[in-house]
Amino acid sequence: MKLKLIPINAPLKTSIIVTSIIGGYMTYIYPRKMVFRIGDKKYKPPYYCMILGDLLFHQMPLFDILRFSNEISLCGAYMVFPMFLWKKMNDNYIQDTKKIYGINYNTLFISTIGLFGLIGAVSHSNKYLNYEFSKIIPNMVKNLLVKN
Repeated sequence: MKLKLIPINAPLKTSIIVTSIIGGYMTYIYPRKMVFRIGDKKYKPPYYCMILGDLLFHQMPLFDILRFSNEISLCGAYMVFPMFLWKKMNDNYIQDTKKIYGINYNTLFISTIGLFGLIGAVSHSNKYLNYEFSKIIPNMVKNLLVKN
């Protein structure tokens, strides 16, 4: 985004919003221990490092991208196929998907799809409602001014 490799669009914004919400949930509401394995050694960063990582990699991009308007108009539904592909790859190549995040993987995926759907519904309904409100309010005023 900042390097201008891809233009800012609704799927990118929606993806960052969902990542921020899910990342925040996993860090603050359902915190788990993170384990890095390098060779035979295991590293377990303390909780404050997880909070710092969440702020840097999940929350800061959210605050950053909300400042910009979309450069091209795309529907966020274009993110559905990559999400299903990500799920299928993890299902096929990882035996115990609960070890990825320490959370039921299907619940996490359904939550992600639900958030995408909710954000898309709000976005599309706002466009429709704004258009309809622009017609309804003048008609209401006109009807109030007309004497019966």
